[in-house]
Amino acid sequence: MTIRTLFDPSRQIDRRIEKVIQYDAMAPDLLRQEIAEYQVTEKMTSELEKLLDAIDIGMGEGSPEVGVWVSGFYGSGKSSFTKYLGFALDDHNQIDGKPFLNALQDRIGSTTLRQRLATVASRHRPAVIMLDLASEMLAGASMAEISTVLYVKVMQWAGYSRDRKVAYLELMLERDGKLDAFKEKIAQVVPGMTWEQIKNQPLVANQLASQLAAELYPAVYPTPKSFHDQRLDEVIKVDDQAREMVELARRRSGRENVIFILDEVGQYVAARDALILDLDGLAKNLKAIGGGKVWLIATAQQTLTEDDPRAQINTPKLFKLQARFPVPVDLDASDIREICYLRLLGKAAAGKAQLEARYDQLGQQLRFNTQLHNTRYYQRDLDKQAFCRLYPFLPQHFDILLELLGRLAKTMGGIGLRSAIKVIQDVLISPESPAGPLADQPIGTLATTVTFYDALRRDIQTSFRQLVEAIDKVVRVFGADSAEARVAKTIAILQVLDDFPVSRENIAALLHPRDDAPSQLDAVEQAVNALMDEETIPLAEIDGNLRFMSEAVTELEQQRRGLIPILAERNRIQNDLLKELFTPPPKANLHNTRAVHCGIRTQGVAGPVSIAGDKEELQLLVEFVSEGEIESQKGTRVADSTQSAERNTLFLIGIEPKGLQQQIEEIYRGEEIFAQYRNKTVEKEIGEYLNGQQQRAENLRGELAARLRKGLEQGSFVFQGRPHAVASLGSNLEEAAKRQLEEAAKVVFHKYAEAPIQAESALAERFLKTDRLDRIESRNDPLSLVTATGQIKVTHPALKTVVDLLRHIGREEGRVLLDKLNRAPYGWSKDTLRYLVAALLVGGKIKLRVSGEDITVRGPTAIDALKTNAAFNRVGIDLRDGAVDPESLLRSAERILELTGEDVLPLEAEVSKVVTRRFPDLQRDYAYLASELRNLGLAGAETAESIQDSLSEILKGDASDAAARLGPEECPLFKDLLWARDLDKALKGHLPAIVRRASRYIEAIPKLPAVGPLAALQAEVLEDLAGLREVFAQTDFFTKAPDIQSRVSSVEKAIETAATSLVAEYNADLESEKQRLEQSPNWPRIGGDNQEAFAAQLDALQLAVEPSLDGIRACLDARYPLQQRVAEIAQAIARIVEEQTRQASQDDAEDIDTQVGGGTEGTGPKALVVADFSFPAEIASREQLEDLIQRLEALRAELTRYSKIVFKP
Repeated sequence: MTIRTLFDPSRQIDRRIEKVIQYDAMAPDLLRQEIAEYQVTEKMTSELEKLLDAIDIGMGEGSPEVGVWVSGFYGSGKSSFTKYLGFALDDHNQIDGKPFLNALQDRIGSTTLRQRLATVASRHRPAVIMLDLASEMLAGASMAEISTVLYVKVMQWAGYSRDRKVAYLELMLERDGKLDAFKEKIAQVVPGMTWEQIKNQPLVANQLASQLAAELYPAVYPTPKSFHDQRLDEVIKVDDQAREMVELARRRSGRENVIFILDEVGQYVAARDALILDLDGLAKNLKAIGGGKVWLIATAQQTLTEDDPRAQINTPKLFKLQARFPVPVDLDASDIREICYLRLLGKAAAGKAQLEARYDQLGQQLRFNTQLHNTRYYQRDLDKQAFCRLYPFLPQHFDILLELLGRLAKTMGGIGLRSAIKVIQDVLISPESPAGPLADQPIGTLATTVTFYDALRRDIQTSFRQLVEAIDKVVRVFGADSAEARVAKTIAILQVLDDFPVSRENIAALLHPRDDAPSQLDAVEQAVNALMDEETIPLAEIDGNLRFMSEAVTELEQQRRGLIPILAERNRIQNDLLKELFTPPPKANLHNTRAVHCGIRTQGVAGPVSIAGDKEELQLLVEFVSEGEIESQKGTRVADSTQSAERNTLFLIGIEPKGLQQQIEEIYRGEEIFAQYRNKTVEKEIGEYLNGQQQRAENLRGELAARLRKGLEQGSFVFQGRPHAVASLGSNLEEAAKRQLEEAAKVVFHKYAEAPIQAESALAERFLKTDRLDRIESRNDPLSLVTATGQIKVTHPALKTVVDLLRHIGREEGRVLLDKLNRAPYGWSKDTLRYLVAALLVGGKIKLRVSGEDITVRGPTAIDALKTNAAFNRVGIDLRDGAVDPESLLRSAERILELTGEDVLPLEAEVSKVVTRRFPDLQRDYAYLASELRNLGLAGAETAESIQDSLSEILKGDASDAAARLGPEECPLFKDLLWARDLDKALKGHLPAIVRRASRYIEAIPKLPAVGPLAALQAEVLEDLAGLREVFAQTDFFTKAPDIQSRVSSVEKAIETAATSLVAEYNADLESEKQRLEQSPNWPRIGGDNQEAFAAQLDALQLAVEPSLDGIRACLDARYPLQQRVAEIAQAIARIVEEQTRQASQDDAEDIDTQVGGGTEGTGPKALVVADFSFPAEIASREQLEDLIQRLEALRAELTRYSKIVFKP
């Protein structure tokens, strides 16, 4: 009996089944046959319900989501699904006088769906326009934009000419009300024919349209040639196409709701950016124009989601359409098996029973012999039901066939291919196989990949010519019915799939000829070896996979095999895999507030090597040993982990996978050969080989990573002497690593529990700025470091830890402290530490060192120092020596009251606060004292400067030690400030003027000539000046202001007396000199006018000054000018007399006629005769002597002109 006898006789397997479903196949007989064959599966029922719901809601409520994307493998029924749905929704479509809707309802098993379909169709009554992009591309415009193709389709659907330009003219005529006139003119020009008969004849229609367009639109088309030559894109704007399509569809159909259905969109746009962008724009325009009433349904093999397994046939550029087609309809590949069974492979009852019996007898053996290896996507379980339903095919045949059709469709654009069910039929009844049709073979015969090759040879040849040529060579060498030919055809089929492991075992499984046949592996082995030995057959076995290759690829494969990785490359690959296994790195959470990450290291030749997170304090050291050595290595690591150097190390010991190094070598070879040639221009086949090697390397990486993971999951963790099996800590490696890390983190960061918070950056600042600590908000004190009375809990564990650390290490910089307490065993965040330091500062336990100053209280400086981590880095932190005692605090408060008049609480912070506010005023007020005292020559300038230094010092660090400075019983600063206050008050009175006068007297009087009245003055004021000097040498001089004033008055009285005496003495001497001149011998000789002039000059020298020290100086200064002026007058008198004498001598020249001969002086008269010059016989007084000398001095100058002077009695 043959296989044909098993099938249901009511459904002949050789009946007509359409190759593909086409939208334009609308003949009633054809539609009747198509719908009669249509099968609606459970999955299709679900998808159809979902789509109908979306359409119903969208058209009813005006939803903007109007794009539908129908996806499925090639031949999965996308075209029939959308065609029959469109025909059913549009009530114009009928079969035998009944709506097509009824025919589709008959094929639907679900009563609910049948009713739903009728409801949606009657409620919305859409106009449906369908476009098959594979068959209705525009002539002369390969791969035109979809919007344009659809626009032309709509115009044809509306009854316009198939000639696009003529159709646009018809639309224009109709819009302008000229179409009837146009048709009348056509009837006149072509008698006996109508426009309806002519418009679809391109040559005639275009010529007539050109002629009449010029008549009807002379302004637009001046001549017929104008219309004929006009480019199509000048006739209509792309932006208006969508709107005109919708308006035209609505106008022609009288329906508001419109559905556009586009078949094979995915293949049509492929990876073309322009077409994808156009489709995106079309969907966007229809969405905006239709208001939810215009829908766009597109079909494609590709899905629009990246996580779909079919994404491998997608172009990534299609994903951008996802927003435009938000309603997905996915036709499951499993439906194809179901449909093939229902339509073609259904068995008669007797046939089914016979097959069940055969499976019961041979099923176990058959399952074993046909089992595929290492095939994730092609492995299907074979059971009795599947065997009986699909025989003579096996479940895996459908997976291979569907994937094969998908690959071919991708390369061929889906044009010319048959549907899956058609291929199944052809395999059953086609006579192309050397053994004849499969249906005519004895029962027990199975379909093989050979039958698929024979049925699809022409399709394979179109896209994979080199494979067919290789098979032809095998047939010529070994024969068409040889085992070698069957193996070669199987290799070719699987090579098209690209991702199918073409191993000898899988070939044997796919070539299993009968359900009762033994394994074909030995026969396949022999056939493969024969093919490999035949030099003319370009077959190679690469890593257990058989493949037909070109000679260039064969050479490349030999080169790949010769690549051997060095140790560094081996370690790199293994470390990369481990890094991927631990990405992201293990992480634990301490108290749900601190994340603890773990670095990853491996054991290298020279020691541990970091592969990730080398800065982390906890390190996970991963190593592999053989299964027999794991216990020994665990013991070694238990001992190592107790050493101080490994206290923070987690050891993870795993079982090394078998063949680890061999697999690493294969990974290296694949990646290296790809890297060497990837940037070189190579043939397509070589490129495919290189890509395949890269992909294989990636697959091997994935497989090896899984094996490494398994080895680690079979291993153990070791931490601080305690081992834990990985499996005991979690169900997988990640879970176990996290749990182990959590336990280790608690041990390593055991101090973290004392302050288990992640403080806000501004927490320390807010804490210090809180005026009333007894009312502090919890958000400003999350660790409750402040008691209800506003005191700091210095016994808090975290605060004690910081204090103990400072006691151990001494003063430390903030940056060091931040780093130290951020590490184990603390793990506190830097912001948390600043908060703790702020509390210790307020609690008086520490002091800050800022810019060379110690800060012990909170204030602006402390706030700035703790405000940010950057500022805190530069701050020194140290324990405070001791706090100020209460008595000192009380004294400091009293002294501040005395100095400033402000009452202050005897608290250290309050004292510092007032000092910070008020002492800068004192510093400013007393700044002038030192310079003023120096200017006045008074004692105390050093004290005043010391006060300024002391004020600057006390104000440093927010006056944090103000209480300590002002509180001692003996407080020099307090005394100095009181002194400065009194001094300031005195210097702002009359004292400075008195001191300046006294200082002048002290300096000037001793320097006066000690003669006459001045000697008496110096003697009189000697005691007073000494007393003033003594007072001015004392810093409290200002307290003795009355004594200073008294002594200055006494000195000034003595000065007045001395000045009066000096003036009287001077005027007397002036009068005496005047008398002497008037009594001189020459005085009478100068005449009355000269006498009056000289007397007036002498009177002008009369002195009248104030009786003061300046008057005394004036008297002293006038002495020399007096003498000089008297001498000058005497000389003037002498010159006048001389001139008179000279004149007289000229008159007496005859009496004196001798000349000085040979003398050295002058050339004038030899002698000067002076008359009436009397020489006293006796000089009894100084005045007489002075008079004689002056008269003789007056004659001295005459000797320059005379040789001698003659006194004449």
